Amino acid sequence: MSKIDYSPAAYNVLARFYRAKSILYVEGDDDVPFWSKIFSEFSDAKIEILPVGGAENIDEKIKLIMTGSVKILAARDSDFLRVCNENANHDQILYTYGYSIENTLLNRHAITEITSMACRGYDYESKKVDTWIDLIVSTLSDLIKKDIANYILKSGVAVLFDNCTRLMQNEKSCQPCEEKINTHQFKISKYFDENTLNLVDSHLEKHGISLELHLRGHFLLSAVYKFIDQEVRASKKGQVSYESIYVGAIQYLGTFLKSEDEHALHYKKQVSQAIASIQ
Repeated sequence: MSKIDYSPAAYNVLARFYRAKSILYVEGDDDVPFWSKIFSEFSDAKIEILPVGGAENIDEKIKLIMTGSVKILAARDSDFLRVCNENANHDQILYTYGYSIENTLLNRHAITEITSMACRGYDYESKKVDTWIDLIVSTLSDLIKKDIANYILKSGVAVLFDNCTRLMQNEKSCQPCEEKINTHQFKISKYFDENTLNLVDSHLEKHGISLELHLRGHFLLSAVYKFIDQEVRASKKGQVSYESIYVGAIQYLGTFLKSEDEHALHYKKQVSQAIASIQ
């Protein structure tokens, strides 16, 4: 999407053009259905959602909101901003509960539901998902922490990747390979000092949400795809694609948000504050 700059006055009347209560700016096209579900679940207000083409552009909207001159909304992936207490504290600005929208979309309940649908079965054991996620988190915990440390230090080190394959047992496997992980750990360890890693532990303790929710979204998605693909092949029925996972996750999100889960409570509070701020 090409970048269009409006004056503060123009921003404040733009919602009228869409016959909406307000405009919500989000990072990209995939964020639109996610935040649409979030707002429709927790508010009756009509909100027009517009993608701006990435985090850099959404951060420009956030800066504008912080001036106090516009009545627009902005939502972005938290990345490592919330865990490091660097997020903008403003009711018109919303953040994902975990690192990205994928960390909410691909929660344990959703993975179980999507796997069940992909395998054409309704009795899929959630225990399998829990065991697998626990294994991923336990074997990658040090790398997740180093990824946060890398953000703090602005080192530019490739700690975790957009695709999990390089750290799995083989190209199709969803099982982490300890040998590959240890080799990668050894290769990058020189970039991280003990003080920074201790600071990461302190941030995580204060932030208080599960370490798995700080796993990069695209890394998580690629791992979930491999997991569901493995289960589909084992069941010898059904099929899976990245698109079907995304669609299934969006469909399940409405059900998930009706729960008292920590994700749902986070978004409910954010939406309530956002709507109140534009009255």
